[in-house]
Amino acid sequence: MSTGLYLSPDAPEHWIHAQLGEVLDVIRGASPRPKGDPRYFGGAIPWVMISDISREKGKYLTKTRDTVTEEGAKKSRLMNKGTLILSNSGTVCVPKILSVSGCIHDGFVALEIGAGQEQEVSSIMIDKGLTTMRSIPDLAGIPRCLLAKLTDETQEV
Repeated sequence: MSTGLYLSPDAPEHWIHAQLGEVLDVIRGASPRPKGDPRYFGGAIPWVMISDISREKGKYLTKTRDTVTEEGAKKSRLMNKGTLILSNSGTVCVPKILSVSGCIHDGFVALEIGAGQEQEVSSIMIDKGLTTMRSIPDLAGIPRCLLAKLTDETQEV
């Protein structure tokens, strides 16, 4: 039995096998508490919600319904425009590229791609890999384990 999770059984021989954390940074979002507190919510900084990524078609997230204040952003993770994010709760394993800078909560991870890599190419690779991950019975219904799978298991890149 294999100890690693490989995203493509038909990978070219010249591809290397590595943990995702070896080739990009995996950053978990954070949430200001309590939710709805006016000290943290209702400001000018976009606050990415699962409903935003579910609602918007395509690979880009261009707008959010909610916002946070500067104080709320300090208790969250402010990600730059162009960052690749991935949901790990609710609607699991949905990749989006941020078209606006904004904060992600703990239902997301950000995958910061190394210099010289194209976000769109990385988004396509990850989307195809996640389609495979969703089909593996051991991973179905275990969204909280997604972060561990991204950082601890061997992935094909």
